[in-house]
Parts: sequence; C-alpha cells; structure tokens
Amino acid sequence: GSALGTPAYMSPEQARGDLQATGPHSDVYSLGATLYCLLTGRAAFDGPACEVLRDVERGMFKAPRAIRPSIDPALEAVCLRAMSHRPEDRYPRCRALADEVERWLAEGGF
Repeated sequence: GSALGTPAYMSPEQARGDLQATGPHSDVYSLGATLYCLLTGRAAFDGPACEVLRDVERGMFKAPRAIRPSIDPALEAVCLRAMSHRPEDRYPRCRALADEVERWLAEGGF
C-alpha cells in the first residue's frame, strides 16, 4: 500500500499505492512523463513529495504547450494520451507509444 518510485514519474495508481492496479499502462504513464520532461525541460510535477503525489493522483499538470508553445500539437497529444489519468485511456503497451512517436518522426517531426 505504499507509493513506490520517483513521484514525478509514477502513475496515479502508483501514487495511490494501489500496486494491484499497476501494469503496462503504468509504465506507459512513466514514459509519457519522461517525454513531457524532454519536451518542456522540466518534470510535469514539482514540489514536496506529498504535494507531487497528490497532484499525480489528481492528474493536475500543465499541458506541455502551456509551458513551451512551440511543441508540435501532435506530439503533445501523444504525451497527453500516455499521461492520461485513466489507465484505459493510455496506450495499451509501451511499444504502442513508441510506434506513435516513430510515426510522428516519420511524418517530419523535429
């Protein structure tokens, strides 16, 4: 029942300490949080660990383009889907997220 991991990169289910609810969708969330940091230059969540855990549980973070408007909206959409609050709204597997990023690159991203 404890939250395990780096708070700013853990999924809401991990932040709640609901380890039974974790799975591939939790890994997708963490990769989305990493993509968020790569896009914006900062973590989606910042502050004391207890505040970060609360914000992660609630899904309270600024959209990447609110921090850096030059981010391609299509890539922001990939990031936001990966970081969806509801696990069923995320990519089903890490490979599906990687495929989406590769598709964006093939279409002229960056």
